[in-house]
Amino acid sequence: MSQLGDEMAKKANYKKTDGDGDVVGDGGSSGGGDGNGVGKGEAKGDDTISFSWWRLVFKKRANHRMVCDLRLLFKPIPPMRADVRGEKKRVKWDGAKTANWSPWLVALYVTFVGLLVAVGGVGLLLKSHSMHLADAFASVVVWCLASSAILRFADQEQNTASKAAIQSALLLPVFFGILVARPAELALATAVASGATSGVYNTSV
Repeated sequence: MSQLGDEMAKKANYKKTDGDGDVVGDGGSSGGGDGNGVGKGEAKGDDTISFSWWRLVFKKRANHRMVCDLRLLFKPIPPMRADVRGEKKRVKWDGAKTANWSPWLVALYVTFVGLLVAVGGVGLLLKSHSMHLADAFASVVVWCLASSAILRFADQEQNTASKAAIQSALLLPVFFGILVARPAELALATAVASGATSGVYNTSV
């Protein structure tokens, strides 16, 4: 490290001549007039190769004495300060409190209602192209609400499990009723039929 500092100090001591000469080293003579010579100190510095970086690679950050004593492998381990094996261990968090539903009942309800929701979604995909836009939109909305309700019931949170069960049980009949009956399409056909009937009646009169 000291050698590197000496080289940096030498480079900082180089000066330019007053004339047209180039840089002059510590022991060199300055070039005057039109001279372009280089000082002897600089030429000598360029010929030398510094290995100070090699020392920095193997330099220790902590200035301590190297110790390699194989006898330390056989040195007895010091005793523990205190025996903590009998102390009470930290209790692991067991998650949020769940609703008081039977696990078998929850599994049966989620399986049955989830299967109905999945079948209804597939049926909606197959029949959506032939449905009225209002019926298709209402079916998609009700199906999303039913899916959300059954998933919230599966979470078994205390405050939302019962509400989600009731919502899923009420939304499924509504969904299948829209999917099968198609009320918007039926209302439109009824209106067209009633208009045609009234038109025929007026024509006959």
